[in-house]
Amino acid sequence: MDDSFVELMSHSDSEEFSDDIDTEFYRAVDGEDALEYQNPEFIPLTPDMLIQYMLELVNAVHQVTTLPKTIIRLLLDHFKWDKDALIEQYFEHSNPRHFVKSTILPSLVDNNDDIPSLFLLPYTDVHGGGGEKVNCSPEMICDICCAQTSSDEMLGLGCGHFYCRTCWLGYLQSKILDESQANRLTCPAFKCDGLIDDDSVSALLLSLPKTSVGETAVPESPKPSLPLAYRRFQRLVVNSFVQHNRYLTWCPGVDCGHAVRAIGTGVGCGRGNGRVMREVVCSNCEETFCFACGNPWHEPTLCKYLKLWLSKMKNDSGTAHWVAANTKECPNCKATIEKNGGCNHMTCRSADCKYEFCWVCLGSWDLHGSQWYVCNSYKEAAAQRAREAQDASRASLSRYLFYHDRYANHEQSRRMEATLKDSVASRMMELERQGMSWIDVKFVRHVVEVLCACRRTLMYTYVFAYFLEPSNHALIFEANQSDLEQATEQLSRFLEWDLNSTMLVGGLKQKLQDKSRYCEQRRRVLLQHVAEGYERNIWRHRDYP
Repeated sequence: MDDSFVELMSHSDSEEFSDDIDTEFYRAVDGEDALEYQNPEFIPLTPDMLIQYMLELVNAVHQVTTLPKTIIRLLLDHFKWDKDALIEQYFEHSNPRHFVKSTILPSLVDNNDDIPSLFLLPYTDVHGGGGEKVNCSPEMICDICCAQTSSDEMLGLGCGHFYCRTCWLGYLQSKILDESQANRLTCPAFKCDGLIDDDSVSALLLSLPKTSVGETAVPESPKPSLPLAYRRFQRLVVNSFVQHNRYLTWCPGVDCGHAVRAIGTGVGCGRGNGRVMREVVCSNCEETFCFACGNPWHEPTLCKYLKLWLSKMKNDSGTAHWVAANTKECPNCKATIEKNGGCNHMTCRSADCKYEFCWVCLGSWDLHGSQWYVCNSYKEAAAQRAREAQDASRASLSRYLFYHDRYANHEQSRRMEATLKDSVASRMMELERQGMSWIDVKFVRHVVEVLCACRRTLMYTYVFAYFLEPSNHALIFEANQSDLEQATEQLSRFLEWDLNSTMLVGGLKQKLQDKSRYCEQRRRVLLQHVAEGYERNIWRHRDYP
């Protein structure tokens, strides 16, 4: 089939991508267009640079395999954008075309060795099996809207299904805007797996009005805006690229929109390794985060334990206090039960349990004999077991609440103190107006940064401690944690004072500098102790979430 590409995906909206209009989706990227990297470990990538990097990989595989580029993109998604692994398996397979089909769309594997046909337009350019153009009448009936349409407006796939341009646009907009689907867009026909190539999707979407419902045109803009559906399609394709490439991750900063690429290969270089943390500072928004998991920087907690903590906090934190005060657990299945009446005869509502027990002693209701609804039967062994199980569960909840409350407290304090950064500049200018030099007041910014770093570290020390098994090293960790916490609170109290030149000259400046240095020193001692523990494999963690 003809491997031509009609339009590009490198159109972009003004906020996320450049608006320079090109003529090809997969344009060549080489020479002056090649990316220049300076940071040897991490490379910040704008959305436009992400597209450029993606096209570099697609074009590299295309030069070797000559496969259609949309299919190459889908194959690279499957291989986590490891082009060497893709090329190796492609040529090692006894039937490369069968390999392509089975990798992208298993339902296409049949006796036909052809790669799935991509979009062809207009209708009169579609060739039959003999290579001749298909004869068509001047007008055709669209199978979706059943309207009689000029054959010049009918568009179709190599599968032989044709629809009017309006229905195609409606179908693509529904898939992209309503279902957030951009990969493997297929023919609208029932159970048809004919793939639509990226350039054809772009060509159709770019024919839409430049503004959509709810959007306002900007006449002053020197560059043309792009249709909403096209921008969403482009964004979904780039999101898929970042999601499937283990050496890329989005910056979690608010409204940042940049990504970061890790340089190098091997264990720990990419995302998804729960034993490795990699600190990244976004050059666009200055957000500090972990490349391995994409969360804000969480030293000293490993990624896998932070994931467990966030999951537990999401499920439990809102109701944990109420549950502890108002419920008990079924002695049989451990389901949490609330008493909704005055009767002590409880029946577990769990579908697989239905256990009957006494609310007072948690013993089986059968042990109460004929004295129904009155707990006067006491069996020491059974009651003891029930109480022990209940106490263990309550102790676990109490332990979680202990660490959660302290984690949440430091998180709240950190958010409040982070706002100090916004007022630091004005405060420093005010101090200058009071007669102090810039050198004398610039330390305030550094003190705020130290305070925020200590708060962040303290937040995650409570996550680390929650999963930590008791040991002598755990006691040392808790001592370091307590020391850092006390120093951080003192530094925070100093910064809450209304600073003025008299106070700074009178000794507060020296106190701030000394305390900030001490806080940073204790923070480094704590983190170094945890790092040494990981290196020597002395930490033992609990298995429960």
